[in-house]
Amino acid sequence: MPFFDNFWRQETLLTIVSLLFLLPGCHVDKQSNYPPETITKSNQEFTFNLYKKVVQSETGNICLSPFSVSFCLGMIMNGTEGDTYDEIRQLMGFQDFTREDINRYMQTIRKELSTADTSVTIINANSIWINNRFNVRKAFTRLNKKYYQAEIYNEPFDSNTISKINQWSADHTNGKITKPVQQIDDKFLSILINSIYFKGRWNYEFRKSATIDEPFLTADSCLINTPTMIKNHYINSYRDEKVTVAELPYGNETFSMVLFLPTQKDGDINEIIAHLDKEQWEGWLNNLSLHKFELHLPRFKMEQKINLEKQLKALGIKKAFIASLDFAQMCQTEKFYIHSLSQNSFIEVNEEGTEAAATTVASIIAEEEIASNFPAIIRFDRPFGYMIQEKNSGIILFAGKVDNPKECFLNIKPE
Repeated sequence: MPFFDNFWRQETLLTIVSLLFLLPGCHVDKQSNYPPETITKSNQEFTFNLYKKVVQSETGNICLSPFSVSFCLGMIMNGTEGDTYDEIRQLMGFQDFTREDINRYMQTIRKELSTADTSVTIINANSIWINNRFNVRKAFTRLNKKYYQAEIYNEPFDSNTISKINQWSADHTNGKITKPVQQIDDKFLSILINSIYFKGRWNYEFRKSATIDEPFLTADSCLINTPTMIKNHYINSYRDEKVTVAELPYGNETFSMVLFLPTQKDGDINEIIAHLDKEQWEGWLNNLSLHKFELHLPRFKMEQKINLEKQLKALGIKKAFIASLDFAQMCQTEKFYIHSLSQNSFIEVNEEGTEAAATTVASIIAEEEIASNFPAIIRFDRPFGYMIQEKNSGIILFAGKVDNPKECFLNIKPE
């Protein structure tokens, strides 16, 4: 099938996108007013919107987990009211649902996702670190302990607290995210954290002996040689005049990585991502079919930190970054706002499978602080995208774009 001849090239922007989708058939509390599938469909657009906004605003390799951002925002939402609460709920696609509906949904998917495939390791952990000079409402911590299983810590917010937070992140990401917090302020009310860790082996692994250096054409038209994995197998794939898609399953095929790149060699992966939404994504998946071909995929490993305030503001969360009394569900003594919301992430794709992790950190601060502004061969030899999904539910755990597999560690910005 010659139309698969030219699958891969260019510079890699790696974005790990994770989204909240409920696994079918899981138990739902009878008190919930909506089936989880309804909330999933409403929430799904957030993943694609954040993915696109990050790709648009960042250059080079990108690694992102919207799934982790969603859990962090969900915990924040339990401490807000008024315009801030409405904006967060709207952004996440939850505008038609109550706080209780949302909390029960997040509780259920967290539980069900971890048991979807026993051969795949999934860890999703939450914690809330409270400055002990503030009195945080017990109702806020109680909600997040019940629905997010959040661990609650009261700390003096000094250098020792930084060490404790970073150790917590390392413990819940298999040592992959070790320093998500570099500094702390005694004016911080709280720091809310979500960590996600994924490790899955390919259903059919690549042979290490088959990996060879092959050319990869970067986005800036530089030709580099990079270690490239090769296997000849039946692979779920789809191709039209604009995009070529290949799906690689993990374990018992509950989870998979979906790779995509422009069909034409002069196509732009950024253009494909810019127009990607849940309808187009579902169209790709619904049209996948088995083809036997030789797949060429770069081996890559990267880690990154992204500050997400700019992207979240552009997507509609504005009031949360302005000091107000909207955080009264968290603390009633002063005006607060989101000081920062960032994510550290990691991914490694090799012959055995994929290991990925992300830690999202949001800090809430008091007002007196100044706000911070089907061919014979498919070659992944040019910029391409990918997503890791749980197939039955449609949950997208990670999504990304690779522009340059050799420069994955050069995208870590110094503090």
